[in-house]
Amino acid sequence: MDKELHHHAEEAIARLRAALDRGGDLRHEEMHHAISHVIALRNRMLAAYRQGALSRDLLERANAVTSLAYGTEFPLAGVHAHRIEQTCKALHELVQAARQTPA
Repeated sequence: MDKELHHHAEEAIARLRAALDRGGDLRHEEMHHAISHVIALRNRMLAAYRQGALSRDLLERANAVTSLAYGTEFPLAGVHAHRIEQTCKALHELVQAARQTPA
């Protein structure tokens, strides 16, 4: 896993966890910034996939995490803490899987 991928994953997780800590006092800008790191991670993984440096499975997982994360930015109602937790967990698992994949 390259530094850029790791940076975006760690930044997204940190910002999502900070959002959870704030509870109901959550601003859209905060979530948008966190989700922008998830999207940047996915875009970097897409580039790596196109270069043959990443498996299709990891790219599909990155796409799924992106969808999950996007749902935290625009919930139908209120703050969905469970979905934010799921996104953090999925990001962590994705990072671990990417680290185990040879470059």
